Amino acid sequence: VTPTANEDGTYTFTQNVELSESGTTIALVYLNVQVTDIEVTTDSTTIPYSENGTVTFSATVTPDNADNRDVNWSSDNESVLKFEDANSGIATIVGAGTATVKATATDGSNVFGTLDVTVNKADMDVSATGFDGSYDGQSHSISVTVQPEGATVQYYEGDYNTVEAPDTIAWSNVNPAYTNVGNYTVSYKVTDPNGNYNESKGTATINISQTAVPAPTAAPELDSKNANSIILKTVEGGTTAQGDAYSVQYGIDKDGTGTIEWQDTNIFTDLQNETEYTFYTRNHITDESKAANYTENGYSSASPEVKIIAEDVAPPTIGEGYTIDYVNETITIQNGYEAATDASFSEGTTLSSGDSITPGSTVYVRFITTAGSPASVGTENKIADRPTTPETPTVEQTAKMVQVTNASDSQEYKFEKNVGEGRTATFGEWQSSPVFI
Repeated sequence: VTPTANEDGTYTFTQNVELSESGTTIALVYLNVQVTDIEVTTDSTTIPYSENGTVTFSATVTPDNADNRDVNWSSDNESVLKFEDANSGIATIVGAGTATVKATATDGSNVFGTLDVTVNKADMDVSATGFDGSYDGQSHSISVTVQPEGATVQYYEGDYNTVEAPDTIAWSNVNPAYTNVGNYTVSYKVTDPNGNYNESKGTATINISQTAVPAPTAAPELDSKNANSIILKTVEGGTTAQGDAYSVQYGIDKDGTGTIEWQDTNIFTDLQNETEYTFYTRNHITDESKAANYTENGYSSASPEVKIIAEDVAPPTIGEGYTIDYVNETITIQNGYEAATDASFSEGTTLSSGDSITPGSTVYVRFITTAGSPASVGTENKIADRPTTPETPTVEQTAKMVQVTNASDSQEYKFEKNVGEGRTATFGEWQSSPVFI
C-alpha cells in the first residue's frame, strides 16, 4: 500500500486487489484524515489558588472528521499546574504562577494547541483577637488564627497604618505581652512561605483597665487609750488576688466632717481629753510601680468606722491581777488582765501564766481589752524579792495539839513527826494557822 499526500493535508492509500476468478485487477482507495488544528479552552485563564484544587481543560480538534481525535495533555510548569493523567484534561493546582497548557494530537501529525493560564495567589483566612478586661496580674497577648496552617506570623508593637515608611517596620517573631494597665495596639503580618497566598496585615488591641484594691471588711479595734492618745490594734496586710502585696493604713476623722487623715502607724497622739474620734483602716498597694494598676492610685476604700473617746482608763492597783509563786519563780495572770515586762506591751514582752519571773524584777499589768471596755495603761509592779528564811519555830505541845509560839501572819506552817528509823510523817499541807490539832 502506497500513500499519496494530498494538498488538503490528507493522505490517499491505494491497494490493488486481483479477482482470481475473472483475472481482473481493481484498485481499493482509502482516505486517512489527520488533525490540522487544536484549540485549548477552559472556563477562565485566571484562576485563584486553592489547595488541591483542579482545573478542567477542553480541546477542540479540527477537522471534525479526523480519524484520531485523541490528545495528550501537558504543562510546561508543573509547580503551577500538573496533569496526573496525560489522557485527561483535568489538571491539579500545585501553586501560584503561570503555566502553558498544551494539548498534542496523538495521530502522528504533531499538531498541538496551547493556552496560557495564570494561578493567582489566594487570600488567607486570618482572624485576630485581643483582650479587654480589668487588671488581673496575668500577661496578655493577641491571638492570630490563620488558615491554611503553616503560615508565618510576625508582630509589631503599634499600629502599622500610622507608620510613614511601612517598609522600615522591624517585624518580630515574638508576640508582645502586656500585664499592666493600658491600651495597647499590636500589628501582625501573615505570610505564606510557599508563596501561594497573599500577605495579610491587621491589628488587634489589648485593653487592660484598673481594678479596685480590696477594702477591709471589719472596723478597727482599740488596743489602748488615755486622755491624749489612742492606739488601735495592729492590722496585718496581705496579697491581692492579682498577687500584689498591700499594707494597712490607719485613719482618723477628728471633727466629724468626714475628712480622714491617713497615716501608716496605728498610734494617734495629741488628742483632746474626753473627745470622740472616728477611726478607719484602708489597704494600700506596697509596690508603687503596681499601684497604677488599681483605682485610687492603689488605695482601697475605707473600712467600717469605730468611734472612740480619748480618756484615761483607770489602771489596776499595784499587786492587782497576778500572783507570784516564789517557790517555782513563776507568774499566774488572772482573768481580765494582761502582763508584760515592758510598758509598751509590744510583741515579745507579754507574759502568760506559768512564765518564769525573777523576784526583784518589774512587771506591768493592765486590764485586757474586752468588748466595750478598752485596755487601760499598765501599772508598774516591782516584784518583791524572795522573802528571807523565817526563824526556827518554837512550839508548845500537848497530847492532842502542837502550836508554834513564835508565829507570824506572813508565814505558813507544816507539821512533820519523826516516826522512827529516820522516817517522818507529814500531817496535812501548808497552812496559815500555827496550830496543829
